[in-house]
Amino acid sequence: MITLHEIQGSSQINGCGYDPVSQVLAIRFNSGAVYHYANVPPEIHTGIMATAADPEKSVGRFFGQNIKNKFEYKKQEPEVKPEAPPA
Repeated sequence: MITLHEIQGSSQINGCGYDPVSQVLAIRFNSGAVYHYANVPPEIHTGIMATAADPEKSVGRFFGQNIKNKFEYKKQEPEVKPEAPPA
């Protein structure tokens, strides 16, 4: 499981995480959808996080220019938490 780090101030993306071993980049969009992008080099993760840390830069623009339509991706199913049994 990839830990997502919060991204603030973006109108499109609110979380990002990376697994350097598998080179999978996880992006959580403001809609709540999480996508995993395959074979992403570490400098892309470094770049999106640096962009997120700079209020003068756009995370959405970085995503559009460097990630979208450049890597294979898969939408992740939301985790379903079991309901507590009735008391």
